[in-house]
This record gives sequence, structure tokens and C-alpha cells, in this order.
Amino acid sequence: MTHKLVLRQYIDLPFHPQGDFDHGDVYLESGCVFVANTAAGTVEVIDGERLRHLATIPGCLEASGVLCAQDEALIFAAARGAGKLLVIDPATHAVLRTVAVGQKPNGLAWDGRRHHLLVADVQENRARLVDPQAGEVIAEVELPGRPRWAVYHQARDRFLVNMREPACVAVLLADPFALVERFPVWSPGPHGLDLDQDGRRAFVACDGSTVVTLDLASGREQARVAIAGPPDAIWHNHQLGRLYVAIAHLGSLDEAPGVINVVNTHSMRVEEQIPTEVGAHTTAYDHSGSGSMSFCPVVESPSMRNARWDNPSRFASLFVRFAVDASRRNKKENHAMKWITREHVKVDRVACPWLITKFVDKDAEFLFVPTDQVLEVAEREGAIPYDVKNVELGHHGKECSFEAILKQYHLTGDAALVLLGKIVNGADTDNTLWNQPEGPGLEAIAEGFRHLGFKDDHEQNAAEWIVYDALYAYCQEMVRQGKPNGDFVS
Repeated sequence: MTHKLVLRQYIDLPFHPQGDFDHGDVYLESGCVFVANTAAGTVEVIDGERLRHLATIPGCLEASGVLCAQDEALIFAAARGAGKLLVIDPATHAVLRTVAVGQKPNGLAWDGRRHHLLVADVQENRARLVDPQAGEVIAEVELPGRPRWAVYHQARDRFLVNMREPACVAVLLADPFALVERFPVWSPGPHGLDLDQDGRRAFVACDGSTVVTLDLASGREQARVAIAGPPDAIWHNHQLGRLYVAIAHLGSLDEAPGVINVVNTHSMRVEEQIPTEVGAHTTAYDHSGSGSMSFCPVVESPSMRNARWDNPSRFASLFVRFAVDASRRNKKENHAMKWITREHVKVDRVACPWLITKFVDKDAEFLFVPTDQVLEVAEREGAIPYDVKNVELGHHGKECSFEAILKQYHLTGDAALVLLGKIVNGADTDNTLWNQPEGPGLEAIAEGFRHLGFKDDHEQNAAEWIVYDALYAYCQEMVRQGKPNGDFVS
């Protein structure tokens, strides 16, 4: 598969006889990974670029989770054994302050709008809202059960907290801080939790060896997939549409090796299973769009347990780094990434390949097949589906597939592309979302290209892209003139 994770190397960490770890996170500005070292009561700092251990931050008894607030330049670490939260400077690794947050803090979620941190307590079954700058708890809510991991859902301005029992996802308003809803989860023991790029779906990894997908508008289950064992940390790679699921043991035996299941979140199937080490149940993921995307499970070496007393300084705990190429191709095999959609193109299925080639993947290979074969061929070819029903890069509400790609690949900072997206929307839909005057003209041009006798969809795309080059130049000029909605909108 073109997305296959590759083992980079092992990194020695300071020795501890237990060698247990919990959640980690990546501070994107430096690429440093901050990892909760539960057994040692510390936070370990790893240089994710040079692959070496940098520092040990002490005073985090039973460290249970780490979260990086990127915009605030703060690192939070939950000390479950001390009932406190550590607020850490990511540059100096100094503990700026500690905050008392109940008996056993565990799951963390950051509200970047208000600069508040949710802390879930597994002893008291409560969620507390912390102002880290003031160093105090400002609100708290009783939860319906024992909490696990949590996330902030920016699109709906809510926190989501997994409950082990009863199996559900608790939904809390960010302001005022209150429990407002529960989403039932059919599989026992919801644990790992992450969202897709647009916040439309939640991925819930459960002790019942299952990943469940929930529709966040309705709370209903959309899909489920069996995985290799009870999971812990999960991370969604928005760019590739892949969910990385860390599993401590393959099967029921404690001595069995750990694995990473890679779930294709377009098809909701496990497409890779990567062996790691015994007890490798937790991960950190680098969301930066730089050269390679890093996936970093923290593990204990079997050799440490078998021979640590012979030479304890040698058998340190280990940190494993996996990487997946962000340019979407296997450099060694030199295979271009494939993208797939329905045949007989018109508007979106010409505009999207133009956008992908110009701004996402310059070596993209496009497949056009009958509608009922798209997902089957996508699975077989390892291709990314777009502009078909029920995929990430498709229509959502009144937004078209072109707009989904803009969001998925962080292209909305280009105001000219945003305007072009509105024009494409106006040509591809009923034009009631933006009422874009240029839309019907583009629709007429697209219909005309369908009657020029091109032999296939590839030939039509090649001929029609000049239209989108011209439209993009028009949109750039409109933005330059201070008309981000176009020249024909009053």
C-alpha cells in the first residue's frame, strides 16, 4: 500500500524498571514529542526531527496524559497520582505552574476559543474546566460514568468525552459548561477518540476490539470496523483519511506483540496492520504538513523485561518512530497516488482534479469508473475517492466536493480559491448556498465541453483545465481589487 508506515528507529529513554507510558502529543513549532511516562512519574521530551531524547520533566506522579495547546505555546500534563495538572513551557521544559484538579485527572481537551482546558477525573467521574493562565478550576460537571479520553469539537463548540461505563460519548457545552447529551456506543468500553477534518464524524475506539464512527449531528452510529484487540490512543490523519489505532497486545496474551491498525476512514476497513512491541498502546501524531508525517508509538522493549537486570543501563525504555510520506507516494517504488471518482465528468469532477493537481498532489493519477464501482475499485487500488456519496471528499450539505477538498487540505487561506469554490458550487448545485452569479456560466461551459467529442474523461479534463486556470486568475484579480465575492455581486 502506498501509505504504509515504516519503522524509522528506536530511541533510548531513561531507564525505569516498569517502563509504562500513556498519551503523548507533538508540539508542532519544534517537532518535540511530550510523552507521559506513567511508571516514572515524569514527562519525557523527544526531539521528533533528530530522533533523540532531550529532557525529563519530573513531578508528574502517575502521568496519564499530555496535550499541546499549539497557539498558546503551552503543554499540559495530567498527574493522576497527585491530583494536579502541570502547565509546561515547550521551549524551556520548565513547569510554569500546577493546578489542583480533583483526585485522578486523566483525559484532556483544549478549547482554543476561550483558552480553557477540560480535565476528566476517573476517580470522581467529573469533568472540570480549567483556566490555565489563572491556575484555577472555573467550572465542573458530573459525568454519567467513568471518563476516558476527550476532544474539543470546534464546529459545534462542545467537548466530547468517552465513557467506559455506560458505553457512550458525553457531550458538554463549552459555555456554559454543562452536560447536554449522550451518544450511545454499542461496543463496550469507549477509549480512544478523535474527529475527522470537518468535525462531522467521531471515531471511537472501544475495548470490544472495534472502532465505531458516529455522526456528530445526530449522534447515530454510521459504521463500525473490527480491529485486532482492545485499543488505546488513536489519531486521524486528515490528509490521507487514515485512522491510526494503537493496540498493546495482538489477541488476548500479555506477551503478544503490539500492533498498529490503520483504518481507511473512507471505506471503514483495516488496510494495514503494523507490528510494534509488547505493550505499545499509546501514540503521538505530528499534524504539521511538513516533509513527512510522523506517527510515534511509545513502547517498552521486550529485551528490557527479559534482561534488564544484566545491564540495566543498556535496556532502557524505547521510543519508536514511524513515518508516512506526506507527498502521497512511495518514493522507493515511485508510484503516484491515485484518486477516483465517477465517470462522465461535468463540473466538480473536472474542477477537483484541477485543484488536486495544482495544489495537493502534482503527480496525481486519476481514475474514472461507473458510480457503483467507485468504492470497490478505490479499495483495490488504494485510491482516494472524491465526489461520490458518503465520502470525506464529497458533497456535505450544500457544499460541493471542491469545497471539501479546500477544507481537507487547508487551502481556505487562499481567498481566490475560496471564491473559485463558490463559483464551482454555483455550477454544480442549485446555487442556493452562495447565489454566485458566475456559476450558471461555468455550468454552461462544462455542458458544452461534454459535446465536443472527447474520447474519454482524461481527455476532457486535459482540455477543460484551461477554463479553471482562467477562472482562478479572475478570482485572484477580484481579491486584489477587494472584491472577494466576485465582480458581479453587489
